[in-house]
Amino acid sequence: MRYITFVFMLSCLSAFAQSSDNYIEKYFVSLHRNENPERVVVEKIKQIDIDILCELITPYLNDSLSIIRLNAYHLLHERGMQSIMQQDRQKVVSNLLRGWFDTDTGINGFVASCLSKYAKNDFTLATKDSLVLLINQSPGYYDKLLRMVGFLDVKTLIPALQQKLEAKLITNERQRWAAYLALSRMGDDNATQFVLDKVKSLGVTDDVVYTLFPDLVYTRQRTTIDYLIEQLYRDEKNCNSTNAERSKPITCAFRIIDYLAAAITDYPFKTDVSGELVVDDYQEALQDVRAWFKTKGDLYEINYEHM
Repeated sequence: MRYITFVFMLSCLSAFAQSSDNYIEKYFVSLHRNENPERVVVEKIKQIDIDILCELITPYLNDSLSIIRLNAYHLLHERGMQSIMQQDRQKVVSNLLRGWFDTDTGINGFVASCLSKYAKNDFTLATKDSLVLLINQSPGYYDKLLRMVGFLDVKTLIPALQQKLEAKLITNERQRWAAYLALSRMGDDNATQFVLDKVKSLGVTDDVVYTLFPDLVYTRQRTTIDYLIEQLYRDEKNCNSTNAERSKPITCAFRIIDYLAAAITDYPFKTDVSGELVVDDYQEALQDVRAWFKTKGDLYEINYEHM
């Protein structure tokens, strides 16, 4: 009886895999014809087991057409974002990382953006080892790769990155900046001071707040976060409103309360997918955040689990 049950289960699994294969094939046949896949096909793919999906989609990750490979990575990423199972997300991340080895820089950039959405525990040791290999190959979007290894705290790379900076082996300014940020994220005090001094020297302007303050948040170092908290209490209107219908300048603190949400544990407000606070009144939210930090003092906790 047990043998019959086992055989029945195997036959069901085989049938499901074949059915899943059909949906995957239909999806990519549509793309090859420059057609949008049918909605029912897309919905069925969302129900495919992650293990089976990763197996069936592998041939399309190696397709000769970059648009097919890109869509294959897109499918994987969508499933990874939908799953609450760490094991599933780890498998997706491992497969997404293959895209950084792709010869198409567009795919490099896509997977770089995707991978930045995952938590630290979604990356296995094997995945981190692959990132170390990539560092030595200088692929497309190398600056984002540097930020990634910093986020994942791959401390074995600290001496190599320090040496690359000192010997000016990294000449691209964006990449050099990313290397300093990565070192800071991994606890290099000299790199942190370099980053903070650079930002301070430029003053508090709309461009600095928009482009460099998020970098200070990325480092997750208390000295950089403290500097941002200091700016939180300033009322000078040095920033532009994000509302196109309002041309009046605003206090940069409104931007800062958005940025800090990703870095602080038990922050008073949540953010939406765009990174903005979910609040009805920003002026009121600013006062609440200021009061919260005053109450916390130096006891606030930094969240290191996300990029």
